[in-house]
Amino acid sequence: MTQNIFETEADELTWVAEDIERALADGLRAEEIAVITKKNKTLENLGKVLLSKEIPTALSKDENIFDSEEVRLLDEILEYLVSLRSN
Repeated sequence: MTQNIFETEADELTWVAEDIERALADGLRAEEIAVITKKNKTLENLGKVLLSKEIPTALSKDENIFDSEEVRLLDEILEYLVSLRSN
């Protein structure tokens, strides 16, 4: 696992878009890629970056994925893993 630290949201979104671009070039289908963010505005900004690179996008704001049991469980697992690294 790697951790990237970005100075600005724009830097992070550019990196995400370039990573998606690489995955598509390696044969991954766009339908198999999902990006989850805390704020819809971040997804909207990412969508603009992806469209500027002619990468197809679909944005769904109908549900808050962070309310799902699966995401809460994943959050607990990630918090546990982070706690192991800091001990």
